[in-house]
Amino acid sequence: MNLVAQMDNLVSTTDLRRKTKRIVGAAQGQPQIIISNSKPIGVLLSPSHFKELKEIAERYEDYIDSLELEEAVSATKEKDFISFEEFKRSNKT
Repeated sequence: MNLVAQMDNLVSTTDLRRKTKRIVGAAQGQPQIIISNSKPIGVLLSPSHFKELKEIAERYEDYIDSLELEEAVSATKEKDFISFEEFKRSNKT
């Protein structure tokens, strides 16, 4: 998705300084893209949007971790393991 293409939520750094309260209010409904010299430099979003994005990212990381674990388990052979009894014997102090 091209963020700059959404013209209704572009905010210049000058406007952000001058109209902070209005822009922060607008960000509660839709993220506001902060621009400087016609280039996006940041995004202002509500705490609920931030929380939602963070949860999505965490679920994605969990998914990637599960894929990596699944791959590692499928690549192991029975000879790569020892029994619990063998482990206990080898770790006696």
